Amino acid sequence: MDKHSVLYFILLSGLIHKSQACFCDHYPWTQWSSCSKTCNSGTQT
Repeated sequence: MDKHSVLYFILLSGLIHKSQACFCDHYPWTQWSSCSKTCNSGTQT
């Protein structure tokens, strides 16, 4: 493997790691709302 391939994989690894960050960064928490569906013994929103 040459130097360019190694550098490419290091950069790609960094991008993948950042893309798997918590979605809370992109979608902040909001107030609780009522459940939209019931399913057997529980609820689903």
